[in-house]
Amino acid sequence: MRIDLPIAGLVFTLGISCADAGPCSNDIELIANEMSQSDDPDSTDSRSLGATHRAVRAKMKTDPRFSAAMDRARSLDAEGNPACMKVVREIKNLVSD
Repeated sequence: MRIDLPIAGLVFTLGISCADAGPCSNDIELIANEMSQSDDPDSTDSRSLGATHRAVRAKMKTDPRFSAAMDRARSLDAEGNPACMKVVREIKNLVSD
């Protein structure tokens, strides 16, 4: 019963992929996923959101400040620079305005 080796390999692989993630990867991914949800008012995701939230999301998709901030956050995150956290907070502030 040598299932230990495949399990150890899987755990090791997962550890390496997590080590490559920057300090803001999760937050950036959450923001990107939120902004990429369907704008179709009949979709399940869209029905769970209020009309105001959908309008803000649609506005932010076209706002050059949002795009620039996301690019900056991704760049800093790829460098492993914790300054990306400040940019992520700014993005969250933009979205909540």
